[in-house]
Amino acid sequence: MGEGVEPRLYGEDLKSSTKKLLGLQRRIKDRWRGEGEEKMDGLTRTDELVFVLAATNLPWELDAAMLRRLEKRILVPLPEPEARRAMFEELLPSVPGEDKLPYDLLMERTNGYSGSDIRLVCKEAAMQPLRRLMGLLEEKQELVPEDDVIFVVSIIVKDIQRP
Repeated sequence: MGEGVEPRLYGEDLKSSTKKLLGLQRRIKDRWRGEGEEKMDGLTRTDELVFVLAATNLPWELDAAMLRRLEKRILVPLPEPEARRAMFEELLPSVPGEDKLPYDLLMERTNGYSGSDIRLVCKEAAMQPLRRLMGLLEEKQELVPEDDVIFVVSIIVKDIQRP
């Protein structure tokens, strides 16, 4: 199955199919949108099997012409409270022997967040201890003693000298 078939990919940024673009950017986007719609119309006039998958974060801004061409629509909703809690538990595990993180509070405060938003929150939270540590290290920066400089220079000189 699929032998001898050459896959063809055509990509169009669905954001370009929005109603709210202005000026020159609008004219450029209209030209590209028209070309993409023309290509999609051509798909129905071929005997080749074609599967079109499109995604957007702004489905309400897609124009009517694009919506007509996308016959089936699947809504992927934002995570429910328990799914958000599970994401926090997975991405920010509690340290054994320490107080558990307030997963219920995080779940409540992230209503309306996407999975990507929650992942970003977790990354930023994980970076906070490192940022504090870097601040402490910068405050306690020591002067470099002359002996350390001479020692390092002698090592580097030995490394770059030819035998």
